[in-house]
Amino acid sequence: MGEEVSGKQLIVENLVLSRKNSLEKPLSLSLEKGQGLGIYGPNGAGKSTLLDTISGILPAADGRITVNGTLSYAMQFDGFQENLSCLDNLYLEANYAGIPKNLRHERITQRAQECGVNSFLKKKVSQLSSGMRVRVMLAASLLINPDILLLDEAFNALDEETIASMQEILQREKERGLSLLFVSHNKFHFDSLCESILLFPSLEVETR
Repeated sequence: MGEEVSGKQLIVENLVLSRKNSLEKPLSLSLEKGQGLGIYGPNGAGKSTLLDTISGILPAADGRITVNGTLSYAMQFDGFQENLSCLDNLYLEANYAGIPKNLRHERITQRAQECGVNSFLKKKVSQLSSGMRVRVMLAASLLINPDILLLDEAFNALDEETIASMQEILQREKERGLSLLFVSHNKFHFDSLCESILLFPSLEVETR
């Protein structure tokens, strides 16, 4: 990560991804506080690899990434313990994230309520529907009160009502200052959340 640059929460400069993909040129982008950017394109173009690289899971082949603030990553593979309850998984996530013990109960209670998880907190993750699972994933990703959220195909296989609910939650977070980098294969998912869309593999930008 680079030195802090004032006014931007995320800056990507001349990035070349380490995994083979079809990007037509090095990638540069930036996110202001409260801004949403959609990443749209076909499978295999490098969208998830981009998020993995920004999060530090994968190294970059070249370029520079500057993160000003805390970053959270809601991945397609959420890594939950299937035989544990949602509540236990949220406590595990709070522990992994380094949230102090005296703050964990309050933070989990807050995010569970905001994300509509309270009614099934005691259910095992293995018993959840796709919509329930996404709500838990979103609650977990917001536990650290991130400045930047990377969201990878979170709305796949969800009904329109659940998608609308998730969009409302994320819009509230954006109004509080959250910057959102959101990968999806469906432009409808970007509605109300993204001021612009970055098209893969051309890297052209659509302003909404």
